[in-house]
Amino acid sequence: MRKINAIFEHVEEVFSIVLFSIMCLVVLWSVICRFLLKIPFSIGEELARYLMVYGIFVGVSIGVRRNSHLGVEAFASFLPAAGQHVVDIISQILSLILYIAFFYFSLLLTANIFQNGQISAAMQIPMWIAYLALPIGFALSIIRCIQMLIKVVRREEIETTEVDV
Repeated sequence: MRKINAIFEHVEEVFSIVLFSIMCLVVLWSVICRFLLKIPFSIGEELARYLMVYGIFVGVSIGVRRNSHLGVEAFASFLPAAGQHVVDIISQILSLILYIAFFYFSLLLTANIFQNGQISAAMQIPMWIAYLALPIGFALSIIRCIQMLIKVVRREEIETTEVDV
């Protein structure tokens, strides 16, 4: 199971990195076309936007796995270790409930867009493909949140990414 999880983590990160890299290349090509070649690259802005959205929503699950989302720890730091553990569990459960709600409503939104048959302006692709990033990202986040909840309950060490402000 750990090997599958390691492969899943690697695919998640590589996918996000590849999407952002392609997005940067698309933006660079758009600038070259506009200012150097003096030709329009009409799909560039729209393609870059969709690549960024997919990269961000896959990246959300990476943030969940690394426990690097914003949080206020001042309250929990005043509690004894057992109290902090309970707060961590409650925090993970609330996060899981929110991700499930986000997944459900994003699935409804994507299904609605699919039924309406809306297409994008420049690329002429079905808009549900762009909106599908939301349920995919939230589904991955649900999986990661369940993994984090299990780790917290078992009191396993959690990989964290801290940012000094």
